[in-house]
Amino acid sequence: EWVARDALEGNEYALKVDGIIDRSLVKQPVMTLPYGATLKGMQDQIEDVIKRKGNPTSLDTRSMWPVCGYLAQLTYEAISQVVIAAVAAMSWLQGVAKAVAGEESAICWTTPVGLPVRQEYREFTSHRIYIYIDGVKQRMTISEEGRKLDKRRQRAGIAPNLVHSFDAAHMMKTVNRCVDMGLDSFAMIHDSYGTHACDVPALHEALRESFVEMYSADLLGRFRDEVAAQVSPDVEFPPMPPVGSLDLEAVLESPYFFA
Repeated sequence: EWVARDALEGNEYALKVDGIIDRSLVKQPVMTLPYGATLKGMQDQIEDVIKRKGNPTSLDTRSMWPVCGYLAQLTYEAISQVVIAAVAAMSWLQGVAKAVAGEESAICWTTPVGLPVRQEYREFTSHRIYIYIDGVKQRMTISEEGRKLDKRRQRAGIAPNLVHSFDAAHMMKTVNRCVDMGLDSFAMIHDSYGTHACDVPALHEALRESFVEMYSADLLGRFRDEVAAQVSPDVEFPPMPPVGSLDLEAVLESPYFFA
């Protein structure tokens, strides 16, 4: 709708892509934003999709990048309006990571299954060396991790790392629940769950019940309290993101909740 509106107003970028906007174009940016995707990352993703489509707009090399940047910006704004909680939570997490990094400190938390996690990105220093291979002089660069905290990576990494740690905890809780139900065969990859066909209904029940149980707790509040205990009292965190009205119990009836 926004692209069509801009095209009517004569926006040169909108005119080039009006009519080609579909699910495939925006799916990856929407999926990866909560994992820390940046505007430039979305721009790259959109460009890849347009090229895979065979460049239906016949964009030349010079116009491809700014057009994809225009679409990335619109996509980000749309996500901010439609998937409000994801954007708010990610921004809050980045604010917490920034505050902790200001003390040159790593950020640590404990997952819902008791696993301690430590995020500590350090800046790299590069050294140029010269070696000889078959008598030919070659120039190479070696990167070594230094002692200074990489504040940019600390901020960028916190959302995906926290979410992945929660995904792992959910999978562990699900497997434990399944074992209690008598299941002993699993095929798991990150957040995709598999078992024998005859046991799928039990797995279906276990993973949804584990999810509702785990996320009914105030996980972000616990994270904030744990991190706050690691820094000096005068470190200020941004206000907690507001809690929405989603009824987690509805997850129990969702047929497409997980793959």
